[in-house]
Amino acid sequence: MLPLPNTLIRNLDDWFRVELSYTSNAIEGNTLNRKQAALVLEKGITIGGKLPIEHLAASNHAQALDWIKERVNHNPNYPIQNDILDIHAIVIKGIDDIHAGHYRSVPIQIFSPTVVLPNPMKVVDGNGRCARLLMNMMLLMSGYPPAIIRKRDRLTYIQSLEKAQLGNLKYDYFTIIAKAVDRSLNIYLSAATGENPTPDKEYRLLKIGVLTKQGLLNVSEITDSGYQLYSSEMVERIGQI
Repeated sequence: MLPLPNTLIRNLDDWFRVELSYTSNAIEGNTLNRKQAALVLEKGITIGGKLPIEHLAASNHAQALDWIKERVNHNPNYPIQNDILDIHAIVIKGIDDIHAGHYRSVPIQIFSPTVVLPNPMKVVDGNGRCARLLMNMMLLMSGYPPAIIRKRDRLTYIQSLEKAQLGNLKYDYFTIIAKAVDRSLNIYLSAATGENPTPDKEYRLLKIGVLTKQGLLNVSEITDSGYQLYSSEMVERIGQI
């Protein structure tokens, strides 16, 4: 890692703290957006219309990340079972205190009927967030920046995990993580040159009809069945949009 000023390192740490909390919880269905997550973590502000559990999930993840950094700084050895349970206890603190820091006692089912889940005695609830925290713990221990799994990469990420579980084919997963680490490295490099870290835009998908109504596209012809046809010029414009 480049020898950056302490102030800049603290700013980067704060940025990653928010971004990791936001993205990891978003993958699990948390509806706080990036700005709202920042307000919760940095200002302690309660967001109207959001569930208390969503606020807790954000703050708990950030606290778990703080715990990991402290653990890495003082004992840079790979995690043991107690570390996993300690992280889990922080992740679901106030959300499910009865099971915090304990293995799950009942099985669960995910969307894919083909995935064989491990024995419930061997895993804990909240394991998605814990797994990503543990992954980043090992990355930090090896001198890498944390990997941020973007919200828009959720399906690809889940499919890579499913593929690894079904056939021990981990290439897709490793590729996703490698790209995530590379993006984080670029953020540090950009900061070293005086640029501020900026998250990827949350793209909103638009239908062709919406673009037409907004006057961005011109319909060349409408068929008898009501289909709108566009010229090659409009196709090029779509590419530009």
